[in-house]
Amino acid sequence: MLLDIGIPNVYKKALENTDFLIEGLHEKGHKIVTPIKNREERTAIVHFNTGSLEATKALYQKLTAEKVLVTLQAENIRVSPNFFNTKEEIKIFLSLV
Repeated sequence: MLLDIGIPNVYKKALENTDFLIEGLHEKGHKIVTPIKNREERTAIVHFNTGSLEATKALYQKLTAEKVLVTLQAENIRVSPNFFNTKEEIKIFLSLV
């Protein structure tokens, strides 16, 4: 399937999703921990936090209760909007955060 889609297309779509997610998280005032300066060096993984460990943990619990697949790593939430995710799914995620 990946070869049919094409690895460059997979990478392009993953970065588009990541850009969309990062923009939405910024708008909501969350701190992006993942390096975002050089787009070409990014992957489809974003680490962010709320600025407060307790609030970040509470958000993580809320997301997992809603069946959103994220992980809590140290004081950050890790989310991976890959090529198979839709903008609508990312919008739903952003509505929860």
